[in-house]
Amino acid sequence: MIITTIKNDTNDLSLTPEFNIALDFLHREEWRDHKDGIISIDGDRVYGNILSYKTKILNGPKKFESHRKYADIHYIIEGEEILYQKPVDSLVPMMPYDDKNDVLLFESACADVTPVILTVKNFVVCFPEDAHAPAYCVHEPIHVRKIVIKVAL
Repeated sequence: MIITTIKNDTNDLSLTPEFNIALDFLHREEWRDHKDGIISIDGDRVYGNILSYKTKILNGPKKFESHRKYADIHYIIEGEEILYQKPVDSLVPMMPYDDKNDVLLFESACADVTPVILTVKNFVVCFPEDAHAPAYCVHEPIHVRKIVIKVAL
């Protein structure tokens, strides 16, 4: 997992050509007024999904997800949220891996998780080993708008 800001990302995340494409896209910002939904960036290699929702209150086990084919870049446009992280190898899957949707789901109690507070213009990169549970409120439920960029690995 990498946590950084859009201002500091250039040297930190030049991991692959796909990451460079994703970061260049975030820097351009012409996508900010795009309606919610999928945005094509570079075919299946890099694409985004703009989401709007109200953050959730933490009350019981969290639903975590991880991916095998893509890394996620969670970038906050408006609002703030907590994204909880836990290593995949410390969790038991709730169901078999869904290859079509590239998702593996887990449920976990609140113990031994890492909370990451995301605010405007900062982001987190979740790799396949990083199970993550996004969209939790920092103080109270609020409106959040963010883009999740999927980067092929």
